[in-house]
Amino acid sequence: MPQSLDPAVQRRFERSFLVGVPNRKARVKVLKVMLKDTPLDKSFDFKHISRLTDGYTPSDLLALCKAAVLISNRRKFNKSTK
Repeated sequence: MPQSLDPAVQRRFERSFLVGVPNRKARVKVLKVMLKDTPLDKSFDFKHISRLTDGYTPSDLLALCKAAVLISNRRKFNKSTK
């Protein structure tokens, strides 16, 4: 997000490029890279998740993955403490 950079920092870059949000196919690839070392349920469907995340940036997808892991861990913890 170039607008979040200080103008003095922005001037140090020779060029800037607008990069759009990834399409559905690219989101599948991004998710697979992000989750390559994460144990997933056999029913996990990358294509389904990519359909639900239209307009998400890679950083949005990363935040989503982190939130999902936290929710999963919380559920496991709550089950083990009962």
